[in-house]
Amino acid sequence: MPTYDVDFDAGSGPTSARFSIDQERPLGSQVGLILSELSQMGLTLQGTSTQELIVLWDGLEVDGSMTPEQLGMGPERALTLAFRSRKATVRVHRPEPPTVPFVTRAEVAFPFLAAWLGVAAWVFGLGTPWLLTEPAPLQAAVGPSCVFGAFMVAGLWSLDAAWRWESTLIPALAGVLVGAAFGSLAGLLSSLVGFPSPLGHRMAGWAILGCVVGGATAFRWALREPRRLLEGVLCGAVAGGVAGALSTLPGPADFWLATAFGFTGAGIGFGVVSLPMRRAPAVLQLVDVAGRPPRWLGHREWSFGRDARVPLFSFYPGKGLKENGRVRWSSGRVTYSPRDNAEN
Repeated sequence: MPTYDVDFDAGSGPTSARFSIDQERPLGSQVGLILSELSQMGLTLQGTSTQELIVLWDGLEVDGSMTPEQLGMGPERALTLAFRSRKATVRVHRPEPPTVPFVTRAEVAFPFLAAWLGVAAWVFGLGTPWLLTEPAPLQAAVGPSCVFGAFMVAGLWSLDAAWRWESTLIPALAGVLVGAAFGSLAGLLSSLVGFPSPLGHRMAGWAILGCVVGGATAFRWALREPRRLLEGVLCGAVAGGVAGALSTLPGPADFWLATAFGFTGAGIGFGVVSLPMRRAPAVLQLVDVAGRPPRWLGHREWSFGRDARVPLFSFYPGKGLKENGRVRWSSGRVTYSPRDNAEN
């Protein structure tokens, strides 16, 4: 192996020593052996923590990962071990990726389903004349609004329970009673409204219907989310007012009445379900093993409120659905508790 002169500074000034260097081995590993031999000789290269060791040959820095043969080095010129300041690490602050708006299926499905519930209520009520240009008789005002309230509250309550894999029987029965009662109240209040113009009369009456039924629909979540009650009332009132204006348009009266019921229902569904889902800090969705959500009828979705707990179920043949744990969201942290530790 050729012998190289190696120049370095061990603290007492420039020093030189001769070392054999293999031309076919990476230079960096051989420099490490040289430093080890110098240490055994009691010589230590002087450098600071802010400096790094470099190897120079013929005044040029060489790559320690390459062999002397690859670098074209020869013993006719000396190697120099020196220190230089470490290169400052430049941190490139990459911009955050743009936030992609995420729209849950519930935000889309519930206003659509609520609109069809409104149309179904009108069909079930056989298109009973509702909120005519003059104050309607009590039975004509209370009847359609009672049916609309029962359909809307029972339908949205049971759909919400099914969407979250819960029993739908009790929400449906309770929704019929609550919706019929509040719908009748809305009809009674609308019969007391009197405006000189037919348009104002209809808009006020429909706004009362949407306001009262929207509040009744949101009553299911009122204790846990008081804001949802306000959103249901306001969105129902606005949608009802617009529906009242639609019902005065020229053309087939039955068509515009059905449209008015559907539009009021869509507004209630938007205020009671879509807005809270949009506001939720986290949403848990059911997906398959490939990460794809199932079809609409099999879709399941849970929104997290403050300190919310969501039960997770597994399907067992012959036993049906069994709860196997709960997921909790609190202060931006998601935790899972197995069934044995989950609260009942």
